Amino acid sequence: MEDDTSRRKRLDLETIKKVIRKPDFNHEGMYVEEVIVDTDLYNKVENLTRKIYSKRQFKSDIRWEGLYVPVNSRGKEICIPLFIMKLKNNYFLHVDKVGSIIISTKEFATRENLPNLGSAVIIDSNETKEYRVTKNLVLSLDGFLPELNKPKAIEKRVPYEYRGGKIKRKYVVSHRDLMGELTKKQIFRSYRRHLRKVRSVDRISLNEYLHTAAIAYRALYPEFRDKNSLEMYDSRADFRHGGMLDIKDANSKDEYTNWLVSSTWSGSHPFEIIAGYRTIGICLDPPRKNKYLPQEESGYYTLSAGGASYHKTLVDILSAFIKRKAPVRAAGLKEILNYLTGKTFLRIDEFWSDETVPYSTLKQRRLLSKVVWDRLSFAKLRHRKR
Repeated sequence: MEDDTSRRKRLDLETIKKVIRKPDFNHEGMYVEEVIVDTDLYNKVENLTRKIYSKRQFKSDIRWEGLYVPVNSRGKEICIPLFIMKLKNNYFLHVDKVGSIIISTKEFATRENLPNLGSAVIIDSNETKEYRVTKNLVLSLDGFLPELNKPKAIEKRVPYEYRGGKIKRKYVVSHRDLMGELTKKQIFRSYRRHLRKVRSVDRISLNEYLHTAAIAYRALYPEFRDKNSLEMYDSRADFRHGGMLDIKDANSKDEYTNWLVSSTWSGSHPFEIIAGYRTIGICLDPPRKNKYLPQEESGYYTLSAGGASYHKTLVDILSAFIKRKAPVRAAGLKEILNYLTGKTFLRIDEFWSDETVPYSTLKQRRLLSKVVWDRLSFAKLRHRKR
């Protein structure tokens, strides 16, 4: 059991939230993280990790998952989950549903190790509140390690709002915003019939690509009726066309193919015909021979959506392509239709998830019974050598 000293010094959850926050973007669009540069604290974290087995180990990082720390929350004693990750010699302390903070040293806090260092908040004084709270959190975590041998006791103390979970989309959105099952079947049936009948193509020219993209634009934007295909592309596509619009002969299949197989457009987004905001929007990849594609897919344009917010848009565009008998395939259509009908699971309070549902909303709407909760994992302690 924990000793009396650890109980008296137990951290307050609200205090932790003020110090360890979710990474965000500043007004310049730069990713902002907090970095504590302190060798003593770094060594404390390193010593802590030597006492437990890493849960998952990748080429780029090592993680210690299934950790818990006791805190006070609204007058109650609870446990909250967290994990530690070591990436390029820096430790990332991540508190689930709260945020993360980086612990480093002067030697390792470099731009090479931390790409976002230029926009980071550097904390290099042990007199700051951030340092004191993080140090107490590390010490509490270290002192609580023996309790990991009693998982059932810990599980009772972890509130559901700090556990991972998922809920079907149909429970959290308005019925009016869901696609009906009949409509879903009609779309899928029409799409499969389209693939059986439409003829594939081997090569295309720039103009052929732009004319095909124009079908999508006209389906979505009636005001584009008087624009030509290049004007439509210019007004809605990602501006990083990678030299595609610089092809001299827009009707030449040879020139377009040579550009397509070159590395000229590497890192650009020429096929993002509807530019997204902080994510990929709608993409229309041209038909091309690709050894990673099945033979039956290599002669078609590929329509795809970069995120759930573009799923309905993709279906609207696909319908237009089917009407015009364009040689287009839709990537992940089955999953997209499942999302639109509400069958897809959405994560709860998942910071990195494309679409997430706040726990507070589910509690307020009395939907917690519909949640499928993740099983808690527990780190395995290393046995000390005698």
